[in-house]
Amino acid sequence: MRLQEIENDLIRLSDEMLSENKRHKDTVRNIEECSFELEREKGMILKGIDSNKTKIAETILNVYGLEKEFDKSCTERAIKGIASNDGKIQEEYYGVKDYESFTHQTEDHRYGFGPRHGSIVFSIGLKKRPHVFTDEELECCLYYLNLLLCKESRKAIIGNE
Repeated sequence: MRLQEIENDLIRLSDEMLSENKRHKDTVRNIEECSFELEREKGMILKGIDSNKTKIAETILNVYGLEKEFDKSCTERAIKGIASNDGKIQEEYYGVKDYESFTHQTEDHRYGFGPRHGSIVFSIGLKKRPHVFTDEELECCLYYLNLLLCKESRKAIIGNE
């Protein structure tokens, strides 16, 4: 075997190894995500939470910062706005910001915008706008947001019981 052939074979094997490692990592990540979702759904079922309603709400609502910075007043504002069909969520997200030593300040903004000072730490908005709620979607979103107000339900929804 000539040296050039050996070098080319080594390059090919190295490329195959990288490709297989990437495929393996992708497969493991996919399995972990599926496992997490199943455990999360199991936790919700055991808490008596309707996982079908939460799934529908999660396809409509974008809840940012739920794992670390949940804000009760922001969630209550979103519930009132959605329940009254005031249309605000079509134009703005409900949010709270932290700025220096001031935490959880009300800070609602138009989509794509944020505060001049500080940063949004929790918000509730729509994933796609505009969105015309069906009666079922409205019910599911209100159900989901009300569940977030209860710490145990919120933990089940997040999946970190």
